[in-house]
Amino acid sequence: WALVGAYTAHKAYLYENNGGIWSATAAATFTGGGRFGISVALTDNWALVGSDTSQFAQLFKNNEGTWSTTPSATFSATGGFGSCVALTDKWALVGAYTAHKAYLYENNDGSWSTTAATVFDQNAASGHFGIGAALTDGWTLVGAEVANSAFVFRHTSEHAWVGSITTSETSMVCMDCESIGVAETL
Repeated sequence: WALVGAYTAHKAYLYENNGGIWSATAAATFTGGGRFGISVALTDNWALVGSDTSQFAQLFKNNEGTWSTTPSATFSATGGFGSCVALTDKWALVGAYTAHKAYLYENNDGSWSTTAATVFDQNAASGHFGIGAALTDGWTLVGAEVANSAFVFRHTSEHAWVGSITTSETSMVCMDCESIGVAETL
């Protein structure tokens, strides 16, 4: 599967790969409001699509190869919420860069909580914290564009994520870059 956001059309298109050949027609089209598709994330089971001007992110489920175009869950907040998204089968991370926050949502056996399990919060000194995000089941990485930094958080127990975002031990600083997009593999 490949998920492509088209925020000027307020859509995200899902394409399927069959034996190394990509379908020219979308297998599913997800539709939403203002700038829907500005951010996308995908696992084998879930698709997450953000809309920063409408300030929401919607989650869609794969049911054995058939994708639902009706959202399984809708997450929302303010402050540019939906500007970036990251996803595993257990966690969904949504950035809100003008609020300097990133919200983490949990999947409990197929039922997603629409209340954030954790909110990573940073003050304006880390301008646009939440502009980029990456996620594994063990680590979270959140970009801060104006601060030229990315902040790392480690999952330590069921609901605990640690990482003092004010120390040099957990922030990575890039003096010649804007941390708009981040990615990780561990």
